[in-house]
Amino acid sequence: MRILAMIVLSIEKPCKPVVEFVEDAIARGDKIIVTDRESIKLLREAGVLKRWRGIELIVLNKRCPEEDSLRLITLYTPVEAFICDQRGSLNVLSTLLTRLNIPLRECDV
Repeated sequence: MRILAMIVLSIEKPCKPVVEFVEDAIARGDKIIVTDRESIKLLREAGVLKRWRGIELIVLNKRCPEEDSLRLITLYTPVEAFICDQRGSLNVLSTLLTRLNIPLRECDV
């Protein structure tokens, strides 16, 4: 399935610039966020997830990042990707998106 935008999100803390970066990406197109379990926990504790209703969340498994990334790209091929990988836990997916020549926007935080 071809989607407009994929948001790759792995955060250390849900600070305002990161939340604004994600909300800007959400406003641009399809709403799929790829993240990890720790980031979901932080976002839920901060109350941010309540504002992002109607968004498809995909939580990747740490045990098989290569396999999960390939499976994800097979199911959802984005036209554009927004990457905020502060902890580096989604580096495999970010690298794959780069190698597929998908236009990337990265957060400054």
